[in-house]
Amino acid sequence: MWVNPEVMESTGRSARFVDKHRAELIQRVSLVMPLADVLLSRSMLSGEMYAKIHAARTSQEKMRELFRALHAGGEQVKFAFYSALRVHDPHLLQDLESDCAIGEDCDSLGGCHTSMDDDSPIIQEYKESIRSKYKTVEEYNSLPGEHVLLDDRYTDLLIVQTHRGQSEREEEIRSRGERFHDVLSSRASEMYHSIIVDQLFAPDGHGDSPKAVILQGNSGHGKSFTVQKIMCDWASGNLFREFDFVFHLNCKELNHSFGLKSVRDLLNCNQRCTAAVSQTLQHSPQKVLFLVDGFDELKFPLEGTSTSPSNDPFTQAPVDATLRALLKGHVLAESSLLVTTRSTAADRLNKLLKRPQRFTEILGFSEDGVKEYFQRFFNDEQLSGKVYEYVRANETLFTACFIPVICWIVCTVFREQLKTDMEVAREIETTTSIFVHFVFTLLEHHCQGLSQPVPNLLRNLGQLAEKGMLEQQVLFDERTVSEAVSEPTSVPFLCKFLLKRKISLRTMFSFMHLSFQEFFAALLYLLVHKEEPHKITRFLSAQGQDLTKSHLLPVVQFLYGLSNKEVATSLLETLDISASSFRAQLEELTPGFIQQVRSSYQMAGKDIFILHCLYELHEADFVKRAMDRMKRIELFSIPLKRTDCWVMMYCLQCCPVVRSLSITQCNLTADKLKMLQFALCRCEELRLQVSSLSDLDICDLLSVLGKAKIQKELSIKVDNLKDANGKTLSSALSVRKQTSTIRVTVEQNSTKTQDDVTQESNLLGQPAFTHMSLVLSHSSGTFNLSWKDIFQKLHAVNKNLGFDEHVALLLSFLRSVADLKRLFLRVSCLTMSWATGILSLIQTCPSLEYTGVEMDDQKDGGLSLCSSLSAGKDKSSFRLTIEHRQMQQGQKNHWTEPTVSSISLYQSYGSETPDTSWKDFLQLSYALKAPHESVDPLFSSLPTISGLNRLEMRLKALTVHWAAGIFSLIQTCPSLEYMSFTVDGPGENDGKNLCCFLCLEKQISTFTGLRN
Repeated sequence: MWVNPEVMESTGRSARFVDKHRAELIQRVSLVMPLADVLLSRSMLSGEMYAKIHAARTSQEKMRELFRALHAGGEQVKFAFYSALRVHDPHLLQDLESDCAIGEDCDSLGGCHTSMDDDSPIIQEYKESIRSKYKTVEEYNSLPGEHVLLDDRYTDLLIVQTHRGQSEREEEIRSRGERFHDVLSSRASEMYHSIIVDQLFAPDGHGDSPKAVILQGNSGHGKSFTVQKIMCDWASGNLFREFDFVFHLNCKELNHSFGLKSVRDLLNCNQRCTAAVSQTLQHSPQKVLFLVDGFDELKFPLEGTSTSPSNDPFTQAPVDATLRALLKGHVLAESSLLVTTRSTAADRLNKLLKRPQRFTEILGFSEDGVKEYFQRFFNDEQLSGKVYEYVRANETLFTACFIPVICWIVCTVFREQLKTDMEVAREIETTTSIFVHFVFTLLEHHCQGLSQPVPNLLRNLGQLAEKGMLEQQVLFDERTVSEAVSEPTSVPFLCKFLLKRKISLRTMFSFMHLSFQEFFAALLYLLVHKEEPHKITRFLSAQGQDLTKSHLLPVVQFLYGLSNKEVATSLLETLDISASSFRAQLEELTPGFIQQVRSSYQMAGKDIFILHCLYELHEADFVKRAMDRMKRIELFSIPLKRTDCWVMMYCLQCCPVVRSLSITQCNLTADKLKMLQFALCRCEELRLQVSSLSDLDICDLLSVLGKAKIQKELSIKVDNLKDANGKTLSSALSVRKQTSTIRVTVEQNSTKTQDDVTQESNLLGQPAFTHMSLVLSHSSGTFNLSWKDIFQKLHAVNKNLGFDEHVALLLSFLRSVADLKRLFLRVSCLTMSWATGILSLIQTCPSLEYTGVEMDDQKDGGLSLCSSLSAGKDKSSFRLTIEHRQMQQGQKNHWTEPTVSSISLYQSYGSETPDTSWKDFLQLSYALKAPHESVDPLFSSLPTISGLNRLEMRLKALTVHWAAGIFSLIQTCPSLEYMSFTVDGPGENDGKNLCCFLCLEKQISTFTGLRN
């Protein structure tokens, strides 16, 4: 197919024009969708890409999306875009063509002076050198020749453009754990104008693009990493394509530059690129981006330089004068600047930097950022997940991980540990040790040129931190900080910011987070111990006596952490600080401190606080000795965090046996329980209360604890037990194991009130019971009850079955329970199936000594066989008791008394329990629920019960007719030896009551009572 060469040449020129003016087109094209419509109508734009362009918020974002399509489509699509632009925005096109006619050859350096072509071999060579230099990174602990890929470490940071006020600053500093990361997440909202790296030079709401951007961040927050990432991504064509050249100026290196230097001299380009760079600096400065990294580390002053500024990038001058001219915009005014700095130098930079200017601040990693960093570091999803969950469980450590350097330290420590032990949590570093590593890292890599010895600096920081802790202060004014710390702006552990005070600005300082302030306050006690050995004694004594000052408790925990032998060794090696006498004194004070804390009534979580202190010290022998003194650990009404569970797990595992542990109303959820369950097996006495767990979770727990040698007592209560689908199986489950018995109690919520249960159809969907209590005997220290079977039956009972089917399922299960000793049930309706089933169970189950079942409500709705039924047996006798309560009759809430309120039978037998059929007797007793019923049918049936030797009844009235039946019964029933009859209260006797009480015994026949 023949194609006109002139058309091809025109297409190529148009495409090169579009590429060359990419930055201007992105900024200046305002009506993007008409252009996209043209390309869509010509099938040069996919529907998906069109939708992305349409969804973009600003015209600049729409143009960036459109350029992605142009780049993918090639010259033909760029030519079509150029043609559409000529129709829809001819004035813009004419303006751009006035600088560089489209007919010019833009591929050579001597042609168009507007910009270099991205395809230029020289630019490609420069970019390749940048990629090669910046694609890898050396870590703080890298050996010679060691490096990692930048992409294996770099994780997007949370960057905002808004200056926060005092309350917001305090919220960020004081919050911890999940709450802290929730606060950071709120900063990623539009309210704080969060921004990503490729938007740093995007136009603001007024359409103006900045020429200079301040990227502020505290030490270790990833400023230099971000600069390196920008360099690498630009060279790869993934970022800031509007710039022909991006140059990196490292302020640490500039400190070592001497003599006279021009801007071009500072760039350190190779000889092949020098001509191209010079031409771009001279003719296209708007195509150049300078990244000035580490402004706060510059050692020479920029404000007071007397050298006249030059507007020529090739004129040499002292380095400070050249750099100042570049920052001020006296030279290369059209170029763009990105300057990174710590907060302590941000206001100084602001005064030096050219306008228009944008302020941005790196806050660190969001919660998702922390998780992503772990995934990149370990490159193993399962392993990174384990490590992340461990760190997330440690509230202080999880909070500190918003700082990228802390993240790196944590991951590095875990990686080294995993080389020798694949158990993630075994012997891992404490929070204190991680903080010590952080301090060492900043001192070595972010603290050059200090004017004072490091121990003095740390002592001064400790005094400032202690003052703030005692006064509950986290923000410090400039005067307070200057009195405590010399040259505070050079200290990497402090943050500096400006707060508005009416019509003025006030300089304020803080530590990076409250946890670092707590750490430095604790470090002070170690640093001054030689001169003030009693300072720690006074502090611990004060805390033990007054636990209401909870804000100081983390300082105590760090004190114990600093006493760890490995931490003490590293302090000695690195800072020449000895902690041996400090450690000895703390160990001596610990027993008294524990006793003092535990005797206080001011603090609910005193035991868990002690465990946190012991965990930070992290030496098994020390922990064991301290735990032996505690004897009994009680945690009540404390919302246990995952951190607390890790601490408990470690401390419990240090002890071969824990005498007694009680955890009640402490929000002990499934994941926390799994962390603890193997350590719980070490307890001689254990009492737990948990809530909202699944049956599988409880099965696991009971299976583990069932095999444990818990010698004295095990008590577990589960509120709101659920199945795997979240459906409630029981409102409460409790298991209690004592010396020779196990008691299991299950409660369920009834779906209907007792008033509703008046006819059989209303029983559909009702649970077979609302309360079940089992007592089992056991001879060993373990028990092996099939909890899975119990929960399967509960599953079945929760299905929409008939009520009698529910009953049959439960009875079937109960017959299978080995060593069942006692059984008690509370039911919504005591039907014939329940009554006969329960009596059959006690007759056929050899170990069962007692069983009872009663109605849920205090009053009988009429459908139940009776209000309660109980049966018991021993080696030679059997007893059965049936009770009737008031019965509803007629209108609602109208109740009548039953004829008989209670019947108790006693049966004697030989070696085997008689297989008596109780159905007829139960039916006859059911009739006596109603008032004024005849007792004759019941009395006639009693002689048929073999071995009947005792009868006790409570009646509404004892009439002459009743008395005649009683005397007849004792004569016709040979085995009957004793009878007693009691009238319930004075009642309405109408003169018919013979007496209130009648007792008959064979051979010695007596009649006693009080006549009415």
